[in-house]
Amino acid sequence: MWDVMCVGIGCLDVLIRGADVTAPFLGEAKNCEQVALEVGGDAVNQAIALRHLGVNAGLMTGLGTDATGGLILEQLKHKGVPTEDIVLSPGCSRVNVILIQNDGQRYFIHEAVPAKGSLFTPPLPAAGSARIISIGSLLAPPFLTPEDIDRFTAAAAASGAVLCADVMCNGRLYSLDELKPGLSRLDYFFPNYEEASLLTGQRDLESITSALLDCGIKHVVVKTGRDGCFARSRQEQFFVPAVPARALDTTGAGDNFAAGFLCALLEGSSLFDCCRFAAATAALSISQMGASSRTISREQVDALLKKIS
Repeated sequence: MWDVMCVGIGCLDVLIRGADVTAPFLGEAKNCEQVALEVGGDAVNQAIALRHLGVNAGLMTGLGTDATGGLILEQLKHKGVPTEDIVLSPGCSRVNVILIQNDGQRYFIHEAVPAKGSLFTPPLPAAGSARIISIGSLLAPPFLTPEDIDRFTAAAAASGAVLCADVMCNGRLYSLDELKPGLSRLDYFFPNYEEASLLTGQRDLESITSALLDCGIKHVVVKTGRDGCFARSRQEQFFVPAVPARALDTTGAGDNFAAGFLCALLEGSSLFDCCRFAAATAALSISQMGASSRTISREQVDALLKKIS
C-alpha cells in the first residue's frame, strides 16, 4: 500500500530565468540569466517532494514513448520515484517552457492541444492501494471533463482512500453543477484564489468556500499566494499566514504546498497544523530554481517551523 498515490501530469520543464520578454530581440538572440531542464508536472512534483519528506509516495502519470519520455523516466528513477504505475503511450510527452521573472513569478508556455502521452486513462484505484490519493489537477490531463473526474473519484472513494485534489483553470471551465458529482467525493481541495473564484463565480473567501463546501467537499484550503491560505470545513475556518521566504522561483509552489499538507495529514495533524507544515514546505521550495530540483527534508521543514514559532 502506498501512503500517497499522486495522479496527474508528468512533463519536462524548460526553465528560463531573467529573460526580458518585453524587449525586442537583438537580431536572432535574446540573453537570459539561466536555462535549466527539470522533470515537472503536478503529480511528479508532489511525488518527488513527498519522497524527500520521507513519505512512501507512488506516481501515476502518462508519458509518450519519445526521447522526452525516456529522459523523464530516467530522471524519475534517479530521484527515487517509483515508475511502475506510469502509463506509456505512442506519441509525444508534454513539455512546458517556464519564464521566470526576477521576483520569482513564472509564466508557462505550452501547446494548446495536450501532448498525446499525457492523455492517458488512469487505471482505477484498487481497494486498499493507497491511504491517500492525490489528484494533481482537476480540469487538466487526464481529468479534463466532469465525466473523467466522476469516473476516477468514484473508484478512488470506493477504494477507501482519503481523496485530495488541486485544480487548473487554463482550459475549458465547467459549472459547479457539472462538476459536483466528482467534487462531492473530495476530502481536501487545494485551489488557489484565482482558480476558486473562477470555479465559483465568487470573489470573497467566505462566499468561495461556502460554494465549494455546498458541493460536498469536506475541507477547502484556498491558497492566497504570499498572503498564506484560508482553510474551512463545516466545523472550523481560519487564515494561516505564509512563511516568509525569498522567492527565486515559484514554479511548483502549490505542488510542494500539497505535499507538505499530505505529509502532516498522514501523521494525524490538525487542519491548522497541516496548513502550517504546507506553508513551510512551500516557502522552502521557492528559494531554489525548478519545481523538482529541490531537496526539502522533513528536518528542514521542522527547523523552519521552530524558527518562526
